Formats: sequence, C-alpha cells, structure tokens
Amino acid sequence: MLKFKKLVAAAAVATLTIGLAACSSGGSSNTNSSGSSQPYQVLFMGGTSGFVATLAQAQLAGYQAGAADINAHGGINGRQIEITSVDTAADATKATSLLTQALSSSTPPDLVIPGTTSAETLALLPQLTRSKILGMSESASNSINNPASYPYGFSVSVGQTLPAQALAQYVKSQGYKTVGILAASDETGTAGSTALQTAVQGVGLTANVVSYDAAAVDVSPELEKLRSGNPDVMLYIANGAQIPVILKSRQKIGWTVPTIADLSTGSNDIWQLADGDPAKGTSAMVYPIQAYVDPSAQTEEFKNFNTELATVGVPPYTSSLSLYGLAWDIMHLVQAGAKQANSTAGPDIAKALENLQQPSPQPWAVFTDETFSPTNHFLAPDASQFKVVAVGPTVDGMIKSN
Repeated sequence: MLKFKKLVAAAAVATLTIGLAACSSGGSSNTNSSGSSQPYQVLFMGGTSGFVATLAQAQLAGYQAGAADINAHGGINGRQIEITSVDTAADATKATSLLTQALSSSTPPDLVIPGTTSAETLALLPQLTRSKILGMSESASNSINNPASYPYGFSVSVGQTLPAQALAQYVKSQGYKTVGILAASDETGTAGSTALQTAVQGVGLTANVVSYDAAAVDVSPELEKLRSGNPDVMLYIANGAQIPVILKSRQKIGWTVPTIADLSTGSNDIWQLADGDPAKGTSAMVYPIQAYVDPSAQTEEFKNFNTELATVGVPPYTSSLSLYGLAWDIMHLVQAGAKQANSTAGPDIAKALENLQQPSPQPWAVFTDETFSPTNHFLAPDASQFKVVAVGPTVDGMIKSN
C-alpha cells in the first residue's frame, strides 16, 4: 500500500511511505541489527520538473516499486523503507542547497539518490562523503567513479567507457570508417563524447565531435557542421527534451545518414519523445532489458518486477524500461549490502557492496550479475549484454523495432 504525505517546505518535498507493514503475528517489531525499528530513509533528489522530468519520474517509480517489493519481504534489515522525493529541476546548485537542508533535518536520510544528471551527482557527492552517507545513482559520468574521493558513492551506471567501446566495436563491424559525434556541452555530453571519440579512434576509425547547447531548441547549424565532414554514421548523446530537438533538426535539414544513439540516450523512450516519425530509421544502443521479449518467454523475476511497477501506477511508462529497472536494482543492491554487512550504516553497506556476494535468487532486473569493487563503484557487466536495435514504439516499456 502507498501512503502520500505532503510536507510544508519551500522545496515542495513529497514523502512516500512505501508499504510500512505492521508487526508480525508473533508480536515482535521489525528491527535492524542495532535494535532500531525506525524507517529506512531514502532521499531521491531528481529533476522531476525540467528537461529530464520523464527520466526522473521513471526512476522514482522504480524506487517505489523496489521499495514495495523489499518492504513486503521484511524491509532492509527489518526497517521499512520510506522514500522522500525532492525536485531539483536538474539544477546542481539548487540540489546542493536542498541536500544541505535535508542533512540538517531531524530525520536525515540513510540513503541519498543524488540527482538525475551527472552534474547534480558530482555536486552532491562531496557533501555525502563528509556526512558519511551512502549515495547511489544512475548517473554515468566517469568522474563519479572515484572511490578514493567518494567512498560512499556508487552508480548502477556502467560508466561511459564500457558502452562506448561496445558501440565503437559495433560501428566498426558495420563497415563504417568515419564517425560524426554530436553531444551536448554539459557534463554528460562532454564526458560521453570524449569516451566515444577515444573508443572510436581506438578501433582504428576517424571521429569528429561537434557540441551543442544543452538548452538549444534547434541544432540544425551544428548538424550542418557535422555533415560537412561527410561521416559514414552519426552517434549522438542527448537526454529528455534534447532528443526530439536533434531528431527533428536532422529531419529538417534532410540528413539521412545512419544515426545511432549512445547507451545513455537509448535509456530514454526515443520514439515517444520524438513523436515517432523523426526517429524512423535511427538506432540506439540499449540495455538488455529494453529489447522486446514476448510475455510467454519472460522469467518469473521479470514478471514480479512488472507486477510491482503496476502497484505504483506503471504503465503508462514515461521512459524506457531500463530507467525503472536500474532504480529497482539500486534498492535491491542496498538491501543485499545491508544484509551482508548486518548493518544499515552507510559506511558498512558501502564496504559490503565492494565485495557483494550475489543473492539467490538474484533480484536484479537489468544484468545477470551486479557487483562493485574497491576500485570500481560502477557496474561492470560483460559488454556483450548491450544491444543495438532499430528505434521503434515501446511495448510494455520495451522497444519493439519496426
């Protein structure tokens, strides 16, 4: 059951208490290893308004679904999860101020989801480190993966290097020789384009990068500049509202060069954002969970994931299934880490996550195995799990290519 409570605050914070269960039939209360029965406080700081709103809304639903599943099975070491959502509008400065307020409150968070964008995450990680609070996000900038500086910061992203290498190998396998890369001039775009350019050149291909203003409403000039180099294929990096701007500008100038979205872009519902037609004939690199699987072939774990999403109002889907799945996995990774550590303290869970024993059955929605290490706080799945698919409508959150 979901309960919603509005808190009176300038930040317009909403608290979502996910499935707080009563005591067991034996009469004992839920407690963690130190005897506390207080809820496990999760603070989601994401841009639920602004240009990444559809992504943030999908992530929030995934956290809610994961929390509902965990709470139904005893919570995190006996503590029921309580999620508070704060709208940062994807503004790193605003996010920093809101986190300061949250950390000084009477109920500081046990876990913080620090942002929908990499810029937010990078702005918030220093505060979480000083306060020794666990932080886990879906943000992809390689700068986030710094265990020495951010020992309590993790991401279920695979970073930008691994998928860039996988995409470069795919491009080479298609016989392309020259590659044009279009990326936003923000943190995600800059880091992503650097990783892509390095990967493309690493497999012996020529790469040219053109950047665009992340707030632009038309990128026709940038596309014309990229086209002047006569690339065999265009790779692009974008999020949310940036995607239709690129695809409609591409259509506007009549450029039909093969076009492939990188993995972070492919995590959006490209077809829906672009209203279909501008996305026709384009492709995207995606997580394995995004490729369509007929209901008759779905695993029981996958069906359970979808059942819990339904309890929090999904469908309709506001983004691709990977966004929901990675959020679900964050909640279950924290649960597994707390169980292994026999503690809900952030530093203890962080240490357990670096040497996580895979639970059986595995609750993960996205990859077959999900682990971190003392030197890598990103997931590191086998690159063969990524897929390049033709962009098409989503069915049950999965891409069903035309």
